Amino acid sequence: MSYDPVYAKQQMNEPVSSNSTPVAAYSVSAAPTIAAAPVTAQPGYYPHQNTPNRQAYSVRPPPGHWGDNICDWPKNLFPSCWCTCCCCYGMWLSAQIGQKVGYSSFQCPVWTYVVIWIVGFIVSLATGSALFVVLMPMFFAFFFAIGLRIHLANRENIQDFGGCFGEFCCGFWCWYCSVTQMARHVYGYTKVLDGDGDPDRPDNYAPINQV
Repeated sequence: MSYDPVYAKQQMNEPVSSNSTPVAAYSVSAAPTIAAAPVTAQPGYYPHQNTPNRQAYSVRPPPGHWGDNICDWPKNLFPSCWCTCCCCYGMWLSAQIGQKVGYSSFQCPVWTYVVIWIVGFIVSLATGSALFVVLMPMFFAFFFAIGLRIHLANRENIQDFGGCFGEFCCGFWCWYCSVTQMARHVYGYTKVLDGDGDPDRPDNYAPINQV
């Protein structure tokens, strides 16, 4: 079939009938909608943890176990290590933990420590030996920390060291490491600088109803 330019021009000038249906050069289809997967709370993660003025929660230790090992003290240098090594043999931190876990009030062991220190100071002046002002408050803080560890282990049924005798030995031979471990366990410290010495300070764990 040959091309007729005159016929083609006539076809172009003819009006388009209103009954005719125009054919689109291409068709456009709507893009499929993909529904977002629901956010499910997982241990240690909560949807609101990254909102302003809110920190990420720490993961709670499994029942019957310490949160970490006794030699994991580098995980938190302040306040646990600093308060244990540089502040009255860890008495402030032990009293803080004791109040948190129901072992004693904060004021009672702190003021007892002060009274023992004063008595030791007077005895040291009277005898001319500085041993009393050093050893008397130290022994009080030492045995208070051991009793606190046994109480905490019984309270949470911790069996990592075989029960009360194992916890006693751990607190006796590793006194300072024991106190720092209790602080990390009770307050959920996971960073090198994480926490303070406020006796009423809340821990870093999520509320039970959000776990």
